[in-house]
Amino acid sequence: MWTAIAIGVIVAVLTLVWGLSGFGRSRKTGVPPPGQSPSPPPDVTGKTMPPAPPQQSQPSQTPRRRAEPPGSADGGMMDDMEVEAEPFEAEPKIAYDRSPAEASREVSVGVDHEDHFVVTVHYGTDREDTGAESDPDDRFNCDRARPTDPSAIVTYGSCTVSIPKTHQVGKLEAPSWLRSAQPSKHVLLLGLETMDAAAFFEAVKKATGTRKQAFVFVHGFSVSFEDAARRTAQLAFDLKFDGAPIFFSWPTEVVGFTNPDPTAYSEAENNARWATQHFRVFLQDVIRKTGAETVHLIAHSMGNRIVSDALMELFWSLTDAEKNRIGEVILTAPDIDADVFVDQIAPRITAMNSRVTLYASDRDRALASSKTVHGYPRIGDFGAIQLMHALPARLEVVDASLVDTDSFGHSYYGNSESVISDLCHLVLTGSRAHGRTLTLDGMKTAKGEALWRVKRETQLDQVWASVSKDIGTLA
Repeated sequence: MWTAIAIGVIVAVLTLVWGLSGFGRSRKTGVPPPGQSPSPPPDVTGKTMPPAPPQQSQPSQTPRRRAEPPGSADGGMMDDMEVEAEPFEAEPKIAYDRSPAEASREVSVGVDHEDHFVVTVHYGTDREDTGAESDPDDRFNCDRARPTDPSAIVTYGSCTVSIPKTHQVGKLEAPSWLRSAQPSKHVLLLGLETMDAAAFFEAVKKATGTRKQAFVFVHGFSVSFEDAARRTAQLAFDLKFDGAPIFFSWPTEVVGFTNPDPTAYSEAENNARWATQHFRVFLQDVIRKTGAETVHLIAHSMGNRIVSDALMELFWSLTDAEKNRIGEVILTAPDIDADVFVDQIAPRITAMNSRVTLYASDRDRALASSKTVHGYPRIGDFGAIQLMHALPARLEVVDASLVDTDSFGHSYYGNSESVISDLCHLVLTGSRAHGRTLTLDGMKTAKGEALWRVKRETQLDQVWASVSKDIGTLA
C-alpha cells in the first residue's frame, strides 16, 4: 500500500514539473522528444503616453489614461461569479489602404538579413555565469550566481536572436532531431554579450525607439536562459514592438524526459523568492536610468511571483513620477495562490497601477497540478476565479480558455495568435479591455461586473492593420 501511495505522489510531482515547464525540449537544442512536435517554453499604473500623430481613420481607440474598468462606480468588488457571455457590438468596418497582411509585413522588428531577421534583446540575470564564451547556449546555467562581490550578483548584457522570414506568429521554430539549426528556419540564440551596468542602461536607452518604451519579460519555471532570450525576441517580433525588449532570467532547472527531477519545482520556488530582490533593483534601475517613458511588464507562471512581490516593494520606494512610467502590467497564467493574490497582492499592485491585466484559463493542466501539490487553487485558473467571492475591481481579468495552445494549456501567452493579438492591441494602444473589441468578447457576472474572453480565431494581421493606424504607424 505504501509503495502505491509513494508512486502516486511521485507521479503528481512529475506531472507538475513537466506541465509547468511547458515544453519537452532539451535545454541545449530546444528539441522535443521523439514523436512530439516542438512547443514553446512556459514559463502596473496607467500613464499618459506622448501624443500620437494625427489619426487618419476611424475608429479611434481609448486614449492612454488612468481609468476604472466597467463596473461599480464606487470601485467595488466582483462577487457572485456566475458568468454569462455578453457579446460586444461589432466595430465599424475599417477602410484599409492596403491588405492587413501587407500592412503587417511593412513593419518588422530587427535587422533584415537575406532570409531572416536578427532581433537584439537585453537581459539581466542572477544565474551563475559559466564564462563559456564559445557557446552562448551554455553561458548561464540553472544555479544561483555567487560572485565575490555581492553587489555584482546581476549580470547585464544583450543577445542576438534569429527570426526566420517564414516565422509564424506564436511559434518558436526549433530544429528537429535530425536537422541542423539554421537562422533561415529557426528561432536561435546567435550571440551573447555581457556589459557593465552603465553600458547596459545606455544601450537600452538607445533601443527605446520613437515611443521611448521598453518591456521587461520574466519567465516561469523550467526555462533556460537560452529559451528566455528566444521567447523575448519572438514576443518583440510578433508584437512589432517599437522599443527595447528586455528579459530578466532567474535560476530554474529545466525538466523533461531527459531530466525528470521531482525536486526541481520546490527548488525553483526557493530561487524565485531569492531572485525577487535582484529583480526589484533591476526594474527600479530600468525605470530610472534608461530614459524610457513607459516600461511594460510581462510575467508568466512562477515569474508572476517575482514581479508581484517586487511591485509591492516598489510601491514604497518609487516616486509618483516613477510609478507613472510603469505601463501595462500583464500577468499570464500566474502560479500564485488565488487567496493570497486576491487578499494581499492585487490590492497593493492595483493601488499602485490601474493598468493590470490577468490572463487565466480553466484548461491549464499545469496549474491544476500545482493546485494538487499546494492544496489550494492558483489565480491563473479561470475556474478558481469564477469561484472567488470577490476580486479587486481595478483588475482586468481575461479568460483564455477557448484558445488553441499546447497540450498543457499553460503557454498561451506566447504561442496563441489570438492571445498575442490581444497583447498587441493592449501594448500598442493602451486600450482597456472594453475597447479591444477586435480581440475580446465581453462577459458579466451575476452582479453585472465585467470580465473578458479572448476570441478564438483572431488574426494578428487584422489587429495590427487596425491599431497601427490609430497610433500613426502607417501612412
